[in-house]
Amino acid sequence: MDIRIILCMVALAACSEGSSIKPELQIIQQNGGPIQEGDTVVIRCTIRGLDPLDLLRIARTVNGHAYEVLTNTHIKDQFKDSGRYEVTDKVNDFIGMVRTVNLTITGIQGEDGGNIGCQHLPSEKAAYEDLVVQVPVESVEIMYKYEDGAYTLATDGQTIQLDKDKHATIVCRVKVSGSDFDPTVEVKMDGKDASSTFKALPAVKNKAANEGLPQMNFTGEWEYKADTHNVDYNGKNFTCSASMTGYPTETKSVNIEVIYPPL
Repeated sequence: MDIRIILCMVALAACSEGSSIKPELQIIQQNGGPIQEGDTVVIRCTIRGLDPLDLLRIARTVNGHAYEVLTNTHIKDQFKDSGRYEVTDKVNDFIGMVRTVNLTITGIQGEDGGNIGCQHLPSEKAAYEDLVVQVPVESVEIMYKYEDGAYTLATDGQTIQLDKDKHATIVCRVKVSGSDFDPTVEVKMDGKDASSTFKALPAVKNKAANEGLPQMNFTGEWEYKADTHNVDYNGKNFTCSASMTGYPTETKSVNIEVIYPPL
């Protein structure tokens, strides 16, 4: 008897006994611990109770839309072209009606994270897990803005001079790429909270689907703006610090000098 007929008979017999589709998803960090950029991660999709002609699919949801990453062992081009995605193991147990695929992401990036699904087709039953990739702060910058909108980047430890009665703006700008999570930011003057002096402006957040490899960007600014400056700020050290879970804090600081006419 043709092997295909035998397999189909086995599948039909199992179904008649009430066998149900059961997708299972595991996300495995090969080094253990939280997943950070550059790590190697295995997405293991297992489906039990499927027929030989059914499909196994791994998908990612971005902005409410599901993007196919892999079907059986075929990786979609946009993921394959990244050079990070590879099928490293597969098991087809037709008698036991089990199929498993290991999709390995080498040198994982923030854009590879998100809501991952192991799906059975045609039933569309699925198991989901959140793949969280920790990313570092991209940059912390302190800028001195001029009235015409131009600005100068301050070097760490630089002294910024403010004419007491002349308009000036100092901005701390923090950038993070590849994460759905915002950084933790602290602004301080001589080690004390300065959030009442350096006001947090509305953050700019962008998340473009990019065919399932989302481009995510965060830019936040903390701004000091005044037409006249408190002489008590003279000699103060302004520090802006930003951190993301799992990475060292990024810090920039400047010294403030208020120039005022003698009394």
